[in-house]
Amino acid sequence: IVQLFSTVQIAGLHGLLISKAGSRTLAELLRQEGSISIDVLAGLGEDLLNILSHLETEGIWHRDLKPDNMGVTEKGPKGERPKLLVFDFSLSRVQADKIEAGTIAYLDPFLTKRKRYDVEAERYAAALVLHEMTLGTLPRYGDGKSDPALIDDEVHIDAERIPPSVREDLAEFFRSALSRNVEERFPSAREMEVAWVRIFKESAEPRPAKRPRRKPEPASPIDPETERQKPLSALTLKAIK
Repeated sequence: IVQLFSTVQIAGLHGLLISKAGSRTLAELLRQEGSISIDVLAGLGEDLLNILSHLETEGIWHRDLKPDNMGVTEKGPKGERPKLLVFDFSLSRVQADKIEAGTIAYLDPFLTKRKRYDVEAERYAAALVLHEMTLGTLPRYGDGKSDPALIDDEVHIDAERIPPSVREDLAEFFRSALSRNVEERFPSAREMEVAWVRIFKESAEPRPAKRPRRKPEPASPIDPETERQKPLSALTLKAIK
């Protein structure tokens, strides 16, 4: 999260002096590069969920989580990975009954049934950002044209576009985090963070090599004359009788 140093007044206007939030926003990174490498995805996703977990602990809702409100630093001089920071908390004090506040594309569409903004909506917005970081697009429900709250379809995850090493687990992560039923979502931002880290940690661990299967030895050709000369078994004799 960006740091607030002080307030300033310039030409009669009030402003905030804050720390730098990186050289570009996450939205710019996605537009310029199109996709994020799996190691950067793991790190930036962990940063976002760690921030979300901290805000949740403090009882703070950002209310406008989206790539345009997130900055990404460059790699450090010693190869340190890029970091993700969140800024623009201008909507954090909006009343909970104002469920339309924020950016429509990142609002939980099922808020219309719950009537008030809640912590589940914050986690949902973060999950949308993670999905966009992973696949480059927002997910869809049904045909992608209908209001998700008005149809019965669950979220569609284009799993084939997820890197193979994390495909199955990450697809399941998104199905849970973006479920239309809040009872089926992660119960806390901390549990989302733990699940995210585990997925990428397990994908990086070497797996035991599979033993090559031994090819069956070809059967010896049957010589009819030899077979005729073999004595009949007791079972065969009984069957003949």
